Amino acid sequence: MQNEKEIARVKKFVLEILEDQTRARNDDKFLTFKVLQKFLYQGGSGALAISLDDLPNLPTFETVTRCRARIQNVEGLFLPTNPEVRKRRKQRQSYFQHEFADTFGPFI
Repeated sequence: MQNEKEIARVKKFVLEILEDQTRARNDDKFLTFKVLQKFLYQGGSGALAISLDDLPNLPTFETVTRCRARIQNVEGLFLPTNPEVRKRRKQRQSYFQHEFADTFGPFI
């Protein structure tokens, strides 16, 4: 299945980045940027160039975040180094569970 291959590839990139880049453990936007760089790095300039033609081949931000969450929360690897980040993520999870439970049922 294509989705399984994509998720495995994203998870591999996320693992590599979390291991090498401490900032990525605390910052999903930075992590996503680094994953996109791995997908699209253009030459030696360090520029990240994304065209509309690239979009179908890119992982979604949600996929990157879910891979990070699985690695940190289930596998216990490369945990956030900032205690405030852990606290905010827990609060956000509780909020979503409460806010959307009636619509989607229990999740997360």
